Amino acid sequence: MSSLCFQAHLRRSILSPGVSCLPALCFRYSSDDLQRFYPKTNVQNDDNIAGLNHVDVTKRFQNVTSFYYQSAIDAAALQPSVRLTPAAILYSGKSADGSHILRSCQYLHNELPVRIAHRVNGFRNLPFIVGCHPKLLQVHELYIRAFHILSDFGPIRDLEQERQWSETLRCLLDDHKDVVTQLAEGFSECRKYIHPNHVGIININFSPRKLIEKKADFIGNVCEAKYGRAPSVKINGHVNATFPYIQAPLDYILGELLKNAMRATVESNHGSTIPDVTVTIANSDHHFVIR
Repeated sequence: MSSLCFQAHLRRSILSPGVSCLPALCFRYSSDDLQRFYPKTNVQNDDNIAGLNHVDVTKRFQNVTSFYYQSAIDAAALQPSVRLTPAAILYSGKSADGSHILRSCQYLHNELPVRIAHRVNGFRNLPFIVGCHPKLLQVHELYIRAFHILSDFGPIRDLEQERQWSETLRCLLDDHKDVVTQLAEGFSECRKYIHPNHVGIININFSPRKLIEKKADFIGNVCEAKYGRAPSVKINGHVNATFPYIQAPLDYILGELLKNAMRATVESNHGSTIPDVTVTIANSDHHFVIR
């Protein structure tokens, strides 16, 4: 028999998955980047920017919108990567004129932006609180920067352009030398924010009964510390109901309601026995009620 009942009526909402979790990142080249990764000879040979001097090219890249950059990555991420088989590597062989080096360079020129775009897409799909960690965000921006540097590199038709491409890759490898360490540290620090059965702040298997039991145990200890005794909490109704829900607001509400119920029960009953506080759960397709 309950000495006091409390009621909360809440609406369930269906949350759409697949929402982009990271804000658009705006990347801009510095003049140092352009001088480092875009030799003037290669820039002038690119048909898209022929006739522009180095200063014009710098201004052009600095003024391109983040939408353009993101759409370029989106398009590349949709392309499948071309895998090299052991047989293809075995029979590629070496040629006396060095053409095998040029073919390998052309393969990397086409393939690396696609694979990097896949990695960028992976960063975008991280939970928001993880993707915004400073160390992970720094790696994310490094990949975006590498994508545009490699994508905008002009066509490779001779060994001189191959040499310039190889130098670009060496510089990028040097810039990315600490990426593995940064990823390990970033994910390690984010571990405390990741909870099982959660997508961001949404508990995909939220159980009202488990939350009530957790809060009842905590508030019961507080009540016993203050009054020397505490009523038991009995739960009935749809005790096995689970559904996606944002737990944090209800966590606070239930704590306050149980605190009021237990205090009123103890203060209203001075005898040797204290009646239980009964909590009833009612669940439907669109709503649930805690009484």
